[in-house]
Amino acid sequence: MLTGSAASPSFSFGNALQFDGVNDFVNYSAVYSGSESRTVEAWIRVTSADLSGTRYLFGQSGTAAANHFHLDIRSGVLTFTAAGGAFTFSTSKTFLADTNYHVAVTYDGTTVVVYVDGLNVGSQNYSLNTDGTLFRLGVRIDINLVYAGLINEFRMWNVARTQQEIQDNKEVNVIGQTGLLVYSRMNETGTDTTATDSSGNGNNGTLNNFPVSGMWVAY
Repeated sequence: MLTGSAASPSFSFGNALQFDGVNDFVNYSAVYSGSESRTVEAWIRVTSADLSGTRYLFGQSGTAAANHFHLDIRSGVLTFTAAGGAFTFSTSKTFLADTNYHVAVTYDGTTVVVYVDGLNVGSQNYSLNTDGTLFRLGVRIDINLVYAGLINEFRMWNVARTQQEIQDNKEVNVIGQTGLLVYSRMNETGTDTTATDSSGNGNNGTLNNFPVSGMWVAY
């Protein structure tokens, strides 16, 4: 597996997708099943609106509450939630407004681990049992608790990436790496309403409720 070697494709942050905190969200059809291994990661920039109440970053909503899992922000604290809130743990990370962070959550079938900027900020053992047909950015399944900030370099994997892999690749173009399901670089412009998947799997994200223009901004 490439880990940021000279053979890696070129990388730059480019643009990011801006969420308004009212009703913006993105749907992906790539989903996880049962207790399979996974990694979900992105670069984000939170706003002051994300530092109070609860705001959902990303997650999968199942056919029942017991089959959900999400990474969210609660009063500024990064939090992992599953099973409709039956399993929740707060990490040691409290965000600052207008600051860029890399966030990642991994699951190897036994342990959930959350990382910020490549550092382990919390972990718990749990048996996830996820299903459903949608993975969403920026909102809960009922279009509530909407995120207000930027998301960039969104990635989904069908493997539990190691801490070293996360550290080595958070600022690397990961096209061609093993286990990559979705890679939305968020480099679209103008009126584009699709978050293109660069993994080669065709798992594009569909934008919902964004303005006609102005949602793609420099990161």
